[in-house]
Amino acid sequence: MKSLVVYYSRTGNTKFAAERIAKDLNADLCEILDKKNRNGKLVFLTGGYAALREKLTAIEVTQSIDDYEFIIIGSPI
Repeated sequence: MKSLVVYYSRTGNTKFAAERIAKDLNADLCEILDKKNRNGKLVFLTGGYAALREKLTAIEVTQSIDDYEFIIIGSPI
């Protein structure tokens, strides 16, 4: 079964976990990149405001997910 671990990480913690999971499962890795700069002290306020307004952000992925049977998704909490 072809497996993929897809993740988005702001601080690197989710990236670390995704890399470990991918290694243990012998899965490929795909990072979701946010086109908007999410750095700074007010990131949670601006992100919350955008979510309330249902405003989408532009993203980029490092590879297609079409050919995989099993996909694990990781995100910050």
